[in-house]
Amino acid sequence: MSPLEPQPVRLPLDEDMLRLRRMSRLMSWLCLVLIAGLPPLFAWFWAVSTPALIAARVNLPADIVQGPLMLWQRVAGCCVSAVPLGLLLAGLWQARKCFGLFADGQIFTLQAVTTLKRFARFATASFASSFLASTLLSTLITLNNAPGTRQVAIGISTDQTIALFFAGLVWVMAAVMAQGLHLAEENANFV
Repeated sequence: MSPLEPQPVRLPLDEDMLRLRRMSRLMSWLCLVLIAGLPPLFAWFWAVSTPALIAARVNLPADIVQGPLMLWQRVAGCCVSAVPLGLLLAGLWQARKCFGLFADGQIFTLQAVTTLKRFARFATASFASSFLASTLLSTLITLNNAPGTRQVAIGISTDQTIALFFAGLVWVMAAVMAQGLHLAEENANFV
C-alpha cells in the first residue's frame, strides 16, 4: 500500500471480535462448499428429475409435460438455468473473499466493502435472470407437447422476490458501509 492509501482498520481482539472472526472463517468455508457442491447437484437435478418436478420448478402444473423430456431438452434446460447459477456462484466467490477479509480482522476496509458490493450485484443479477430463465424453461420443456398445449409461463415466485429483496438489501448496506468508510477517511484527514 502507498502511504496515501488508507490503512485497513484492524479492530482489537476482544471476545466479540474473535467470535466474529471464527464465524467469518466458517462462512467463508461454507461459501466454498456451496461453490463446489451446487454445480454437480444442479447437473444431477437436470439428469434425473421427473418432468413433473422440473415443471413445478418453473411455475407449471406438474402434469403439463406430455411424455418424457428428450435429452436435448434436459441439456438445453440445464444450460439456460446455469446462467442464474453461474451468477450466484460468482457472488458466493465474492462473499467468500469478503468473509476471508473479516476473518483476518479487516472489517471496515475498502476491499471488504467492494467484495460485499460485488456479492450483492452478482446475487441481484442471478435472481433477476432467474425470472427470464423460468420463462424460457417453461417453453423449452413443453416444446414436444402437442400443438395447443405448449406453454409460456411468466411468473415471479415468492422465493425469487425474497431473494431479490435480500440481495438489494445487502447492496444498500454495502453502499452505506462505503459511505461510512469515506466519511471516516475525511475525518482522519482533518486531524
